[in-house]
Amino acid sequence: MFWQAVMASRRSGAPGLGELAGAVPRMAGTALSGRYRLLTRGRLLVFVLAVAYLLSPVDLLPELALGPFGLIDDGAVAMWLAGALLVEAERFLRWERAGRPTVVGSPAG
Repeated sequence: MFWQAVMASRRSGAPGLGELAGAVPRMAGTALSGRYRLLTRGRLLVFVLAVAYLLSPVDLLPELALGPFGLIDDGAVAMWLAGALLVEAERFLRWERAGRPTVVGSPAG
């Protein structure tokens, strides 16, 4: 997923990685406020849990016991998280540029 997202960002006219990364906090805030409903609170919670897992000293494969092999689970979670955030950010930017409101009668996002 990560590699696909990076390659998609290189298409002509597609937002670059910097623009995608910059859209993530705005996307989260807009989703939490209820204006952007394509990113559910459940999916947002999964992202938060992935970050917590990466920051937590408790791992499925502990580095202390397995040495460098203990980084495999962290690497997999980090790659998944980065790819998923890039895909979601691109979808958010498309929504934002289209100016679509998500609540009937609300002003455009």
